[in-house]
Amino acid sequence: REILNSSAASFRRSLKLLAFVLLAGVPIPLKAQLPPAHVLLTEPRPALMTLGPVDVHARASASFIYDDNISLHDEPRGKSAGIVTQPGQEPLGDDFIFTFSPGLIIAKPTTLEDSHTAFSIDYSPSFIFFLENDEENSVDHAVKAEAGYAFTKLTLGLVQNFSETAGGVVDVGNRVSQDSYQTAANARYEMTEKTFLQLDGTFQLTDYETLTDSDEWSVTPTANYQISAKVTLG
Repeated sequence: REILNSSAASFRRSLKLLAFVLLAGVPIPLKAQLPPAHVLLTEPRPALMTLGPVDVHARASASFIYDDNISLHDEPRGKSAGIVTQPGQEPLGDDFIFTFSPGLIIAKPTTLEDSHTAFSIDYSPSFIFFLENDEENSVDHAVKAEAGYAFTKLTLGLVQNFSETAGGVVDVGNRVSQDSYQTAANARYEMTEKTFLQLDGTFQLTDYETLTDSDEWSVTPTANYQISAKVTLG
């Protein structure tokens, strides 16, 4: 009986010591599993609101600049150099330009369970105001749609850009209105843990309001070897 009383007293003292340690906040070393690093790096930003399966993000930026040559006027060129625009057009000179650009992003939130798909739409108008040449005021538009899907070893991606602008173009040497369409597609196939094949293709079409349109194709196949997490040889 004496032994039982002594054991009970020791047990009570142990409980009191454990309670004291917990209340005092003394850390007790425990073996824990930390989340993978990529989960922390891809944690999504807080959304402005959620509409069904997508999140809505908003942004805005503003700028006020001085341009000493808003029409990109230069010395007269020879007949064989550059693109001839409107001969005899007077240069606009310098001006102060204020630009306000709000933006809206609609994106599918990426979770660890559904990280093999991606989809987003980004729209941003730009309101451009000139201090002296108010006839050059304009509203530009930029839209970007992006989608992707990952299989076990194959990853596919597609990006579509559209912009409608009215501004200076260096190649033209004047302020012109233009619509630009750019499509980019890519495919990546994992051969081993460090070796992968990649194919990137782009198509760009520039539609001028008063000038000759232009288009450009590009296809780039590559074979790559990942030396480290930040270095890839291809």
